[in-house]
Amino acid sequence: MVFAWLWRIISGMLIGTLVLTTSLLSVLIALIIQIVLPIAVIVFAVKLFTKKK
Repeated sequence: MVFAWLWRIISGMLIGTLVLTTSLLSVLIALIIQIVLPIAVIVFAVKLFTKKK
């Protein structure tokens, strides 16, 4: 009885942690994409322009 109760608490905490981690990760990935993508595009454009000249 106690074990089932403990398991419910532990699994609930694990699922909560997993959900939190996934949401945090997705936010982090979104931020990285928003920051890195424009920089990559700018660098790529600069390289293309410098090659042409």
